[in-house]
Formats: sequence, C-alpha cells, structure tokens
Amino acid sequence: MGRRGSYIAEAAVVLPFVILAIITAVLIILFFYSSSVSESRMHMALRCEAGQLTGKAAAFADDGSRLSAENLWDGSVTSSGPAPAKTVRGSKHVSMVSAGLLSRLGSRQLSGQLRAVDPVRALQLRQIVYPERRR
Repeated sequence: MGRRGSYIAEAAVVLPFVILAIITAVLIILFFYSSSVSESRMHMALRCEAGQLTGKAAAFADDGSRLSAENLWDGSVTSSGPAPAKTVRGSKHVSMVSAGLLSRLGSRQLSGQLRAVDPVRALQLRQIVYPERRR
C-alpha cells in the first residue's frame, strides 16, 4: 500500500523539469529560425543594395514597387570601395529573448559582405590601364 503515491510524487518532481526542457528546446528552435530568416533578409538586402550601386539590377515587390535595402532588412548596410567594384557590408545583433537566462546565452552577431562589380565600368578601366597592343 505504501507505493501507491510514489508515482505521483515522482511525477511532481520530474514533470516540471521535462516541461522546462521542452519549452527551452522550442525557444532555441525559434531563435535559430529567426536567425536564419534574418540572414536570408540580409542577403537579399545586400544584393538589392549592390544592384542599386551598379545600376544593373533592381528588386521589385509583388505589388510592383521598387524595393530598397531599408525595406528588406532592419540591420545596418554600408558600402565602400572604388567605383567599379564596391564592397557592401551588413550587420545586425540578434538575441533570443528580451529577459531571462536565455538572453545572455542566445545572442549572435549576423554579418555579411558582398562585392558589387559594374562589369561595363570595369572593362572600360581595364582598357585604360592595360591597352592592348596591335600587331
């Protein structure tokens, strides 16, 4: 008769830890998903910015409006470098939750870069710098 309540006592001790582990796993999965979405948006924003710098490509929304890097992504986008080949960089800090234990553990810095090359301008500069010899 003494073992009837042991299952309830064991469940009262173990179940909170199981529920906490499941909630933590779900939060970690959501963090990696949102991080992946942010990385994808950063890539699209960098490509859009590179297309605007070279003037050779443009991105459009479903309604036909022209997209810019600010519309696609809320991180920082900068460009630098000489005229025919510019470097476009983006970065953003992503964190898991705003408070609690996981806020310190679940944060990362997203960063990426892309080279935007205007092929026509690059060929024109190549012909100026390296003129071909005629025989």
